[in-house]
Amino acid sequence: MVTNDGGSAPDQPTKPDPSAESNHSVARSGRRWARPLIWSAIGLGAVVFGVIALNKGIISIDRSPFDVKAGYVDGQGPYNRPVAVVFVHGLFGTKTDTWSNKGTSFPALFVADPEFKDQTDVFLFEYYTPKFGNAASIVGLAGQLRGSLEDHRVFEDHKRVVFLSHSMGGLVVREYLLTKHDLDKVAMLYFYSTPTNGSELTKTAQEISSNPQLRGMLPLEGNDLLQSIQDGWLQWEEVKRVPSYCAYETLQTDLVWVVSQSSATALCNEPLDPMSANHLDIVKPPDRGDPRYSRFATAMRKSAFPTKAQVPPPVQDGQSKTELTFHFNKQQGLNLTCWSPVREGGGNLLACRITLPADVKGSISDVAFSCEGGQPCQFTHECPDNGSCGNHPYRTEPHNLPVDKPRGVDWYGWTNDGNNATLSFKVTVVN
Repeated sequence: MVTNDGGSAPDQPTKPDPSAESNHSVARSGRRWARPLIWSAIGLGAVVFGVIALNKGIISIDRSPFDVKAGYVDGQGPYNRPVAVVFVHGLFGTKTDTWSNKGTSFPALFVADPEFKDQTDVFLFEYYTPKFGNAASIVGLAGQLRGSLEDHRVFEDHKRVVFLSHSMGGLVVREYLLTKHDLDKVAMLYFYSTPTNGSELTKTAQEISSNPQLRGMLPLEGNDLLQSIQDGWLQWEEVKRVPSYCAYETLQTDLVWVVSQSSATALCNEPLDPMSANHLDIVKPPDRGDPRYSRFATAMRKSAFPTKAQVPPPVQDGQSKTELTFHFNKQQGLNLTCWSPVREGGGNLLACRITLPADVKGSISDVAFSCEGGQPCQFTHECPDNGSCGNHPYRTEPHNLPVDKPRGVDWYGWTNDGNNATLSFKVTVVN
């Protein structure tokens, strides 16, 4: 640079270009963000590959299907006690883990219960239910249950059979019974958190796991399997008379409701049992005093082991006596509720519930039976007081307390006729 006096001025320092500095800053920032993004993409890819590999069976975290075995609890026979209790676990469960709690388990508590151990055998049904990969559908599991019960002669060797099921196991039981369509020896059903109307959680689970059992538990709307089970159950009059108990969870599992109350209690016909437990713990009672156990035990006493009725006291001096007559025609269904809970020997065990009207005071002292209808009556009779008539050797049993002054009784008889016999009951009422 030349000055006015002809001399040279020193060179001025060059000012930094702001745009260039900005580009360098962006580049450094981009490098800082690029590395985490790359590693995140690699991690996500690994997760996706892992899920695909698990569902394709390339790798596995589940037990082998060949380790799955059904059988009786203690492993020793013969198994021919009056009642068999069949435990059926749910999705991702096993015959041990599902029921276990701190060194004991639901089946172990029941097997050792002094009240039931001499009268019951406990059978544990187990099936393959992996967290990832293919497996039998709920319909297929119902077929496996049928085969397992047949192979172990559960129905053949017992007078009555009880099903206790957890979660999806209840759907397997219902599908099995609908396919079998024979309730002759089914004494009662107890469902713990069974998603009868489906579960919203399975929508998310199905996105991760390819196990087809999840599809069977999608919400009822759009679920053909659950709709078929419900339609079949509601149209089957006989199954409505089998005592069906439902227990439902009142605590979340890892901040999530697995099965809602409405879903867990659908299709049941006995009082509902809310449990202070989450979906997994609802079938893990630590002892027999826990409601998760005691509610089932109470249901067993009521429905699987009907007790002999106490003989009503004779009419005392000063008591008034009234006689009422009830009629029931098996074809027309008049006045009484009668049904055939057990089939045996080519005929049907009859059960008729006789309940005093609300405007009639007093209690039932005696019930006298007669039959009208000609030839059909030749094969219709009541169970003897001291004989044998299927699972009910007693003529009448109170169905509401107190037993010494019953307001209703269940009458038991036997028939192999058509549906034209008219049963008549002369009921003596005292007050």
